[in-house]
Amino acid sequence: MGTISVDKIRPGMVLEKPVTTAQGKMLLPAGTVISDRHLYLFKSWGISGADIEGAGESQEDDFSDLTDEERESVEHLIYMLFPYEDLDPLNEELKRAATVQKIQQIKRTRHKNGYC
Repeated sequence: MGTISVDKIRPGMVLEKPVTTAQGKMLLPAGTVISDRHLYLFKSWGISGADIEGAGESQEDDFSDLTDEERESVEHLIYMLFPYEDLDPLNEELKRAATVQKIQQIKRTRHKNGYC
């Protein structure tokens, strides 16, 4: 699974999970091929992100560069910030963004200290 922000979703991508509003109304079912009209619909309903097939693969690549200690550090921090499994779309996006930000911070620190 890979949740990405609406700004990064492009026509032709495929929904991995249904897109629902904050009130629980389903806008699009899983398997829908995204079009420009769908992107407009997301923005109209305030949808911040969606689960897109194959989108999580690049985040796993980011984790693969980390040592076990660094990975555990990221996972612990994210768990402390987001202890619940079933998050609404906004908090899911915040969790994803926090994870990416922490990984990038570790990589910058590693590069700055000459460990890359």
